[in-house]
Amino acid sequence: MSIDAFETWLVNALVRKLRAACDKAVIAGTGSNQPTGLNAQSWDATNSVTVAKDATVTYDNLVDLEALVGEGFITNAVWVFNRKMKATLLKLKDDQKRPLFERAIEDGFVGYLLGYPVRLDANVKDGEAYFGDWKSGYVMNFAQPIEIASSEEAGFMSGSVVYRGMALADGKPTGVKGALVKLVQATA
Repeated sequence: MSIDAFETWLVNALVRKLRAACDKAVIAGTGSNQPTGLNAQSWDATNSVTVAKDATVTYDNLVDLEALVGEGFITNAVWVFNRKMKATLLKLKDDQKRPLFERAIEDGFVGYLLGYPVRLDANVKDGEAYFGDWKSGYVMNFAQPIEIASSEEAGFMSGSVVYRGMALADGKPTGVKGALVKLVQATA
């Protein structure tokens, strides 16, 4: 591998790791030395739909959730859930037995639900889905540019070079009513 190809590969690998850390923080961040995630937000009947423990998610649940998104946010709405929830939602059909979930080849077969784009995120818990305008519902701030650095000193004894990607970032839900809503399957 040439030096240029290696550097490109390395930067891409570090960016993927930083992105994964940011994705995790958006959903599950505690707010202590990391961004505050959506799990830390208060969810109630004004911003979420709860499906009973032994019930199955239905078309009506999705419509009720869509109705909680404000008018100013619905045009940019996106679904976010994990692969297990995707499998649950793929099984939903309308009265004519047509699937509600539309797969899209150009989108890596992720697709659309009720006409809105779907994004998969392994950080979302099983039985949960978020829906809404993410740019209005969550804010992430990078206090300085992402830094990618190397050090020969750290690996001196082994002749190694250590690489580091670092970002100083903070984030939290905006709390804007109707921007982001949540579907959750009750566990108790």
